This record gives sequence, C-alpha cells and structure tokens, in this order.
Amino acid sequence: MAYYSQYHSRASHNFTTMNVTHIFFYSHCGILAASASLISLYGSESAAPSALVESVSEETKREISKRVFDVKPELLPCFGSNLFRGNFSKRSVQDFNPDYQISIGDQIMLHIWGSMSFSSELVVDTQGNIFVPTVGPIHILNVKNEDLNRVIDEAIRRHYRDNVRVYALLAAAKPVSIYVSGFVQNPGNYDGVCSESILHFIDRAGGIDPKKGSFLDIRLLREGKVVATFDLYQFLLRGSIQALQLRTGDVIWVGSKKHSVYLFGDVQHANAFEFQGDTIRLSDVLDMAIPRPGATHILRTQRANGQVIQTRIEWPQRYDINVQDGDVLEIGSEKSPQQVLVKLTGEYEGDATLVLEKSCTLKDLFDKGLIRASAIGDIHSLQLFRKSVAQQQKEMVEKSLSQLERQMMFSAPINSEEAKIRIEEAKIFKNFIDEARKLEPRGLVVMNSQSGYGETFLEDGDVLHIPAKTYTIAVSGSVRIPMTFSYQTGRNVSDYIQLAGGLTKEADPRGILIIHPNGESQMLQDHVAIRSSRQNRRAVSFRDRGTLLPGDTIMVLPKVSTSSMLLAQSVADILYKIAIVTRTVVKW
Repeated sequence: MAYYSQYHSRASHNFTTMNVTHIFFYSHCGILAASASLISLYGSESAAPSALVESVSEETKREISKRVFDVKPELLPCFGSNLFRGNFSKRSVQDFNPDYQISIGDQIMLHIWGSMSFSSELVVDTQGNIFVPTVGPIHILNVKNEDLNRVIDEAIRRHYRDNVRVYALLAAAKPVSIYVSGFVQNPGNYDGVCSESILHFIDRAGGIDPKKGSFLDIRLLREGKVVATFDLYQFLLRGSIQALQLRTGDVIWVGSKKHSVYLFGDVQHANAFEFQGDTIRLSDVLDMAIPRPGATHILRTQRANGQVIQTRIEWPQRYDINVQDGDVLEIGSEKSPQQVLVKLTGEYEGDATLVLEKSCTLKDLFDKGLIRASAIGDIHSLQLFRKSVAQQQKEMVEKSLSQLERQMMFSAPINSEEAKIRIEEAKIFKNFIDEARKLEPRGLVVMNSQSGYGETFLEDGDVLHIPAKTYTIAVSGSVRIPMTFSYQTGRNVSDYIQLAGGLTKEADPRGILIIHPNGESQMLQDHVAIRSSRQNRRAVSFRDRGTLLPGDTIMVLPKVSTSSMLLAQSVADILYKIAIVTRTVVKW
C-alpha cells in the first residue's frame, strides 16, 4: 500500500517595537536592502511594520514551495509542443486523398487517345461541369477523386464506344482562404488549398501557444457550426487524424489548455501532459511518457489548501490510480546496479573506460593492473573525482551562503550612519553570493595515502585522474602577479609570494592556503609577520613555513572588510570552503 506523508512549513516571527532601519530583506537570489529613504525615519519608535514582515514570510513560503521539486514543473515543455516547427507549412506538393470530392474551380488534366485525340487541362465550371469537345459537358461536381477517371471514361464512351482510351487526373484544387483563431501564436487568415490538413494551417499560424492553447480541443467551424473536432495527441501517439475537405471561410479554432499533470524522471518524455475531465488514469499518462525499463515507483506530489502532500505509488499500483490537475509525478528506480563505470583521464595507459563490479576498490585496480601511469604520469598524486562528493560540497557551500543571508537579515544597525553603511554593504554581499553560487565544486576525494585504497569502494561515474609530473609551484589569488614558478628546494611560501609581486592591499595575510595535488590542504594563519619593501610591496613571512612540494598551489584569500565581525567571519569561512572545493578565489 502506498504510504503518505505531509510536509508543512510554518514560520512565525515575533518582532518587538523596533526602528524601521533595523529591517533588511533578502530574496533567494540575492539581498534586498531596505530603501535608503527609510533611514530618515530612524529614531521614531513604533511597532514593527507588519506588512513588511508578512511579505518576507510569504516570500519564504513561496521559496519553500518551489524547492519541493528537483525539477520546476512549470518549465517542463508541453507534450506536443515540438509538433509545429514549420514542417507542415513548408509542403509544396499537393496530395489528394481518394475521398476528396471535386469542387468548382478544380483543375482536371484530361488525355484521350484512339478514335478521338484530345489533351488539355480543364477547369470545373460553376455548374460543376467540364466541357470536352465533340462530347459536351460532363458533370463531375462532388465526384470522389478515386472515381474521377471512371466517371469521365463512362461519359466519353457513350459517344465513342470503341477504340478510345481515357486518362483523367486531378491536377490542382481551387485555392481556399481559411481563418485560424483561438490560442495560436499568430491568429489570422491564411491561403491554401482545400485538400490541406488542418496541421498545415495551424503551422502557418505559428503553432499552438504551448502555455495557453489546447492540443486536445481543436474544432473546424463552418458557417458557425462545428464540422469536426481534433485531438492531436491521437495524431502524435497513433498517427490518426481526420482528413477533411476545407472550404473558403472555414475557421480552425484552437481552444484553451485543459488540465495538466507534470511527469519527469526515468522516462523518455519528461513533459506536461494535457487531459480533459477532472482526472486521468495514471497508466494513460505513463503510456505517453514511456517509462524506462527498471522503474520501481512513482512519487506523486500534490498541492491542496496551501499544503504539499507527497505520495509514494508502487509500480504495480499504476493501473489503479487516477491523477488530477497540477499533480507532479516523478518516476524513480531503486534497483541497485551490479556494475559501475569508471573513467580514466590524464597521463594513463590502457583503457579510458572501465566497467567494474560494484564491490571493486581502488586497490583492486592496482592489483589487477587496470590503472597504470604513463612515463610522465604522477601516480602518487592520483585524484578521485566523485559526483556524490561534488553534490555534498555544493550543498555545504549553499548552506553557508543561506546562513550568511539569514545573518544579514537579522543583523540590526546601531544608528542611522551604520544603516547607510549596511545598505551599501548589502550590494557587495549580493554580488559575492551570486558569484559564489555560480561555482561548481570539483568533487575531489582527498586520499592521504595509498594505505586507504583498499577501503575506497568505487562508485558509478567516478573519474580517476593521473596528473602529469610537475616541478612547479602556482601562486594565485590576492597577489600582484598570479603565475606559476619552477620548484626550487629551499624556497618557502614567503619566497614564492614575493616572486609573485607580494600581497595586494586586498589580501588577507592570515588566509593563505597550500593545496597539494591530491587535494590535501593546510591554512597558514599562525605566526604571521608582514613587511613592506622599498618598492611598496607587501610581503609575508612565516615562522612556521609549512611544507611545499612540487605541484602545490599557494592561494591567497582576500581580506573581508565589513562593519560586522560576525559577518566577516562567516564570509571568510565561505571563501575558505570555496577555495578548497573549487580551487577558485572569489573576489570580495
């Protein structure tokens, strides 16, 4: 039986009487500082502005609601939205189905040979006839295309019984002018031929509006009456569409979008699926989405009365469940794969892709000779990049950034002057947070020594990188000339920073990192002495010089300048985390 769980998020804030300038607001994409005009109100004692507090609460609720789903349902394309891309409107060859009925103005190609010789292109007149010399008028109005040759042949043989052959062909249909209206991109009047499909004219009108138009409710109107209705899902799924003969003045009307469910996950078609009525069978939606083999369950998410309800539906139950408008369905698989795929990059010998048993460890690769360094590869600096670790690092940084936002939100200025400073700082914080959120962690697993290889089980998607042997030291971050130098025994961190031009004014002399090729790092923040040379270059020296090895990177973090010591510590912590997981120094 499916089990149910409800997720409720309620946030309440109790604010005592406070100054208006004490309130700062932040959105999920950045900081919304209070308007500078509020500063003029500083000093006036009044209750907290409830409207502003309530707006923060509602924004928080909307953000929580958005983050329920890994995929934003509203961004899923509507099933069938790729149907109208100009392919129907580009057709230049007229095709006539056998049931097409001859109309006034159609052009008939007629060839007669034998006892009578005649060849010409004839137009069906207003009486529904074509005129053949020595034979007279032949009535063919409303004759089906498949019967055209037979009807004309019989009429001619009433005058020429023997030794006559007839070949009649519908050459061209009379042009028609059709209106396309409703929820299409470009409603209007379009010329064509009566034998064209409604798809041709809808395509000419720019296709159905995927946000507003319906693929299930399309009508052909003639003199105000519905002649036919069309369901384009039947065409997409089964190739079925009704062939009709259009007339000048006909209207192709596209109705408004009906109900929709959103489906993604282990399926071939991750889309929003339209349906009519209050509910639709879950199995019918899955038939359109085409689940991938191995699907084991469906996570159904509903919203009702401001609450989010999630239901797990086991795979055999899909035939017994109906879903309704707005439901979000995620198809998942919990079958554990028995093999993992690992890739090799860098300076290696052998295969680039390894398919291994799930129980395989890094030590097993060495024991079996599956991982070998090339002549210039540094196997001792082997790097393991893992998707799950990258995700954890991303979440760690995001958690710190969100905490920084909350600290800013509830950090109250002491006076009006500090309030002005905070507003300016809010812009800096916003830029910093925006840039930090763009960075992607590398997912490097730090392995201190080869002794741990036997306990390092490999995961699907792991990347093993063997870097080239290098005898260089890279210096980056807040130095005057970030660059790479050749490694020289006896030189320490201070020496290499001096070679890079020394520290900039923005550098934090207590925020200097040494990162080794295998991902290990150490922060040199104790026993620091700063000196300035005659060239006005800021240099740094350490009583504890640290240990430098070939291939190391020296990263100098920027100094955090803000009016709040607590916020400065938080930013410094984030800068350190980002430098470790991305090998990038974010400017402050």
